[in-house]
Amino acid sequence: MQKLSLLFSCLILVIFTSTLPAQWVASYDTVSIYDIQFVPPESLVVGNDDSRFTGDTVVVEGIVATGPRSLWAGARWSFILVDEKGGPWNGIQIIQHDTTKPGTNVTALKPGYKVRLTGFVEEFSYSVPPSQTQLALLINPPVPVEPIGFGYPIPEPTVVTCADLALGVGEQYECCYVEIKNATVINNALPGNDMLIADATGQVNVDSWSNSLYDSLNTGKYSYPPNGTGLNIRGYIRSNPNGIGYEIAPMTTADITILSNPPIISDITRQPAAPKSSDDVLIGAKIIDINGSVSQAQVHYRIDQGRWQIGNMSGADSIFTFTIPKLADNSFVQYFIRSVDNVGDWSLMPGDTSRSQFFYNVRDEGLKVKDLQWTPFKDGNSGYRGMEVTVSGVVTASPDDILGDYIIQDKDGTAWSGIWVNDAVHTPRRGDLVRVTATVEENFNLTRLNFITAFDSLDTGYTIEPLKITTGQARTGSPEAESFEGVLVEFSNVFVSNPFPDGTANYGELEINSGDGGYRVDDNGTFRGNYDSTFALNDKIEKVIGIGWFSFNNYKLKPRGAEDVIGHKPSSVSQRNDGLELSYELKQNYPNPFNPTTSIAYRIGKRQLVELTVYNIMGQKIRTLVNEYKSAGPYTIQWDGRNDRGAQVSSGVYFFSIKAGDFIKTNKMVLLR
Repeated sequence: MQKLSLLFSCLILVIFTSTLPAQWVASYDTVSIYDIQFVPPESLVVGNDDSRFTGDTVVVEGIVATGPRSLWAGARWSFILVDEKGGPWNGIQIIQHDTTKPGTNVTALKPGYKVRLTGFVEEFSYSVPPSQTQLALLINPPVPVEPIGFGYPIPEPTVVTCADLALGVGEQYECCYVEIKNATVINNALPGNDMLIADATGQVNVDSWSNSLYDSLNTGKYSYPPNGTGLNIRGYIRSNPNGIGYEIAPMTTADITILSNPPIISDITRQPAAPKSSDDVLIGAKIIDINGSVSQAQVHYRIDQGRWQIGNMSGADSIFTFTIPKLADNSFVQYFIRSVDNVGDWSLMPGDTSRSQFFYNVRDEGLKVKDLQWTPFKDGNSGYRGMEVTVSGVVTASPDDILGDYIIQDKDGTAWSGIWVNDAVHTPRRGDLVRVTATVEENFNLTRLNFITAFDSLDTGYTIEPLKITTGQARTGSPEAESFEGVLVEFSNVFVSNPFPDGTANYGELEINSGDGGYRVDDNGTFRGNYDSTFALNDKIEKVIGIGWFSFNNYKLKPRGAEDVIGHKPSSVSQRNDGLELSYELKQNYPNPFNPTTSIAYRIGKRQLVELTVYNIMGQKIRTLVNEYKSAGPYTIQWDGRNDRGAQVSSGVYFFSIKAGDFIKTNKMVLLR
């Protein structure tokens, strides 16, 4: 059997090697994973976690630790490469951005292969640090991964604590294999199939970065352990997109070892969902213990921030209930459920009561939109999540404005007073007063009304003035940001602080700033955002109006149409002493897409050094078209699809960027061969 295994390994090595071009020789510096990942303490102290090799092309060797599609990385190949000795600073994520490019040999890789590869060091940045260092394989032309050997063991995990993965500390473990022991599940239902655990030193998110774990959770084949469960957990470390440090990603369910089994609390109910002062409120839950029995079930509740009271739940056939007695109009009630089993293991629901609790308001006049949106807790979840409610509001964005759905808002137009209605049937217009019966849900942390069961149009002709705020109040990370979700808001006298906050992966967003922090503006409907590079760095805008939104870990604005962006003044426009206006401009190339050549037109406002450069999708410079002083006036230049060495580049997306003094602008073009 050993001879057959050795023969098979040699055969694979021959197949791999036969795909390598005979003339290919590494022409870049060979460095270690440690060299790429290490960040000195003085850099981490000031919040800079970028690799010192960022922007460089390097050669590196290591052990393939995960398969090429083990990690969720969108439509890309990706795996983790580790040094065979393991430990801090010795893991890195490898990316192939374009999976249509053959010749890299990535699809043949398996855990335990030792390889040598060539890649471009880049940082995958979120809106808040830390960023994720990754190595992008060269694909134009492709440089194949070179096998060195097979059957290498993956290094044993490094035992760490939650405190070791905190912001400013955990960078050394990025993409390293680690284990956290004797942790407890705090919240097994975070958005995005995540879980929160804690040990004696702090808390850490458990992330479903692994496709295997994500699929198991999504299909219901696996559920995270109940809150209160003791466990050991292994996985790879990556940056948390919300800027709270680092998170651990198990590759399979086998990486989670259960140490204790507390009661499982689920199916929380409240009847009625929206109580009046004449209503007793029945709280219900399903509670089971898989290896014993439930010895205690309690509702802990308090009224108007008063002292906590404890109600013992009665139960039969795992269904437990307790009644909170009727309360005065406008009372505010908070509650959570605690259960203990026959061996003393306990669980809570919600798991982290410092960040989340169940709650409701007593409203004799019925609910307002603000009641559905407002929360005093950090998780941002509605107190009516999962419950059917009836609410009225004025339409501030119609189905034409936000691609099929609409927004309703309380008449007073204050913070917390707007909500998204996911409704493909009814088509109210702006200014309509409507009444909707629907279920409140959290859609990737964005509160909305869904599953509409009743709709009534009550009146028309209402006007709600947008709430005037600053970008600093609404931006990601602001304690006020959640309160503007679904609200019609307005920003005055802003400038474009980042025309492409997603870098070369342009999703049409831009970032505006009123002087106290950047805030994203999304493309939406007839507003194209910055797909066409309309907005350049430092452009001024008199007024931007839209609906407060949350998606992909960022608070952002959705203008209802192009008319919501008022008074755009390009930064390239200046005034001569004689009153004549001189302008700078970079037009879209024509034709686009193109083959084999395209024309690029631009205008310069005064004599100065002009640089016009073409970059590939990874940000690498491909061709310098202009690098000389130019007098004021219009110009046109052609690009023939060749790089600076005269070789033809492959089909794909490219960017052309101009810099002339303070004028900087970038456009996108597509080459089709």
